[in-house]
Amino acid sequence: MCCAKKNAFQLLKGSDGLSAKIIDNPTMDEITQINNKGLISIAMQMVFHQSFESSILFDFWKTKNPFDYFVSCFIIILLGCFTMYLSSINKGYIREIKKDVRNKSKWKARLRSSFLSFFYYLLHYLLMLIAMTFNCGLFISVIVGLSLGYGIFEIGSIEKDTCVCNTESEYPSCC
Repeated sequence: MCCAKKNAFQLLKGSDGLSAKIIDNPTMDEITQINNKGLISIAMQMVFHQSFESSILFDFWKTKNPFDYFVSCFIIILLGCFTMYLSSINKGYIREIKKDVRNKSKWKARLRSSFLSFFYYLLHYLLMLIAMTFNCGLFISVIVGLSLGYGIFEIGSIEKDTCVCNTESEYPSCC
């Protein structure tokens, strides 16, 4: 029978390193004590919550008060905008690759496009990890940053696009 035994795995951080202890059939009081003793916490909240105290991506990026939190939200919005800026620049290089028939400048545009794609995907995955903290303010900051960036940079690149196929759809794409 699956999950018949209910055990808790407690990791303790001491001066001599890490030690582990298995607790058979823990009560809620024991689980609460485990969480309140400053032990290493492996699990994170998997529901949306709101708190000004949050760890963002790295140990050094922690918010401890509302000011730090709002500055971090602003930085996340800027990251989202910058991501969409990189996307619009990359689309220009892709158009250049498609238009240029000479091979000499084509490989340079491909190299630039690949380089920009690396940073584009890096930032997108970092923003995804920020959203996965399930902190409401940080999640909304990611969405606002990407939406603002799209509105500022991508809509302008759509207007400059000379694509004439499939323009009836909400998100037109070139053939």
